[in-house]
Amino acid sequence: MKKISIIILILCFIVIFTGCSNNQKATVVLKSQNMENIDSSWTNIEKDGVLRFAVSPEDLPFLLKTSAEDYQGYLIDVAKETAQRLDLKAEFVELKDNPPVDFIISGNAYIILNGYGYAEHKSDKIKWLSPFLRTQHIIVCHKNIDAKTKEDLLDYRIGVTEDTMTDFTAQTDSKIDNNSLVKYENEKASLNAFKRGETDALIIDSAYFYYYERNNINNYNIFDEITYSHSYSFGISKESNQLAIKLDEVLKEMMDDGTLSKLSEKWFYTDLTK
Repeated sequence: MKKISIIILILCFIVIFTGCSNNQKATVVLKSQNMENIDSSWTNIEKDGVLRFAVSPEDLPFLLKTSAEDYQGYLIDVAKETAQRLDLKAEFVELKDNPPVDFIISGNAYIILNGYGYAEHKSDKIKWLSPFLRTQHIIVCHKNIDAKTKEDLLDYRIGVTEDTMTDFTAQTDSKIDNNSLVKYENEKASLNAFKRGETDALIIDSAYFYYYERNNINNYNIFDEITYSHSYSFGISKESNQLAIKLDEVLKEMMDDGTLSKLSEKWFYTDLTK
């Protein structure tokens, strides 16, 4: 009898243990499925009350760091207006040397703010929302240069910003002589060199050129040809569908009520939103 009792107890223990183990496994699987299926990108941000933008300060008119906590520029104004309409506080997290996609995937920021576009920054983990600004890379030369087309610039010095789309498109353009290119570390340096006469022509973002040379436009010849068209938009995690819907709604609202046009005219003295 004792042996039978012991066997029965052991069997009962096995049944109970197995049942508990199965329940625990079922619970773990269920939690995992919920985590995968529920998009809480907007819910978490709304709860936090902060919309974080990943930025890499460049120069006005787009984005400039003016102090330890302060930023200015067109993109900053768009970010702040977006956050305000969502009843959130805008915060800016500097990328420094880190790839922007790392900040988004890690959750350190929710939106890539800088002028990265579809061509420059492709990633299967990032999706780009509808563009809210479109600029062009224009060709400008001094009045004393007898040139109207790219071919006319043969043997002339052409300033470009190194390691940018300006540089890349100039190098790959069959109508531009690569030996004519003079490269500078940023657009401000290339513009200043052009104004000093170190280069005869310049390939530069139209928004940047119009911002700094708005009072001197008549001193230059601006070609009808362009080398590249560039769109600015928000980059977010591909999984953040909730956030995408909210941001698209706000950007459409800002486009429809003229806010984006006003911000463009404030910084670029022309409407570059269309």
